[in-house]
Amino acid sequence: MTSDAADATKILAHLIEGEEVAGLRFGGPQILFTSGAGRPLGEPYINLVSAWAVYGSRPASFPAREEEVGEEREEAGEYLAILALRHATVLRVEVLEPVPHLVVTFADGRVLFLWGGHPQYESWQAGLSFSGEQNWLVVAAPGGGVVAWAPDSFWTGAA
Repeated sequence: MTSDAADATKILAHLIEGEEVAGLRFGGPQILFTSGAGRPLGEPYINLVSAWAVYGSRPASFPAREEEVGEEREEAGEYLAILALRHATVLRVEVLEPVPHLVVTFADGRVLFLWGGHPQYESWQAGLSFSGEQNWLVVAAPGGGVVAWAPDSFWTGAA
């Protein structure tokens, strides 16, 4: 376990950089990604718990308050916004500091921004479903911290 944004970024980069948005899971909602050769077995995902937005390109600055993030959408509108990302390839993943906002940049220039600073609840989670005994998980913790888990083999270079 680690509570460092740089380590959290390394984990998420390992799981989804170079992968495509494969679909969504209803409920939360949850974005699903492909998992190609050389990746851990499982299904990479990001849970969209707090406010989020998709920008056509990276803005000069990200919102300073959760209320400023994106537009209010009905559930169907959220799903359509996620479906519009289908087949988009992840170019870069970042967990920002000091507040762990999640920024996913796609090869076509679009940027997914997830608010990471809720004072009482987890703002987002990302990781690997169906990974068996291995625990791959990054969480934007309440109060603005980040907590991440990856197998020991990841840190020793064997993952």
